[in-house]
Amino acid sequence: MKEKIIQAIRDLDDEQALGLVREMLEATSDITVILDILNSGMEEIGKLYESGTYYIADLIMAGYIYRCVLDMEEVCTFLEKKQNDAQAKGSIVICTVEGDIHDIGKDIFVSLARSKGFIVYDLGVDTKPEQILDFILSNPVDILAMSGIITESITYMKKTMDILASCSLKKCQKILLGGLNFSKEIRIYIGADYAATSAKDGLQKCIEWINEKNNDSE
Repeated sequence: MKEKIIQAIRDLDDEQALGLVREMLEATSDITVILDILNSGMEEIGKLYESGTYYIADLIMAGYIYRCVLDMEEVCTFLEKKQNDAQAKGSIVICTVEGDIHDIGKDIFVSLARSKGFIVYDLGVDTKPEQILDFILSNPVDILAMSGIITESITYMKKTMDILASCSLKKCQKILLGGLNFSKEIRIYIGADYAATSAKDGLQKCIEWINEKNNDSE
């Protein structure tokens, strides 16, 4: 079943993919297994996009399939419960930065993080640096995650970091980047702590940061 779902996502066959997921929901109550399969399929889409085989339209179609699964009642209930049980976990605010409206990678990260018990605040797409600042001033968080897949995103990520620094907030939380293939030099230029190579990679780094924080506070 796993390979069939991944293949259906790879083929951008929404009817087949959603039908198989519904069959799996009838056979298992372990939503994490389904989410893992879904994310594996999206990783395949990402590789096809990076290789030039798939284009933006293909990413949008894959994102549609992904969101349809997340909207299924059983999956929604599971993620909501995880979010409600996340009081002792870390908190993340995430957005796609100004000038960019692509949100597939962001949405994958959000579902992964919530499934692991993180409190996640999603500010959406085309998010101005001032909006990020206003949110953090009102809602202190452990991690700020910024996503962008267009080159101009670097400019707005840097602008966001400069604004946070001007308000002495730059070191109040860890900064995670996602989307583009950021070089070490670009990451340092922006002022971020880590640039994720995938949603899973980013989540693992967030878990490490929270574990470090909890150990330091003991």
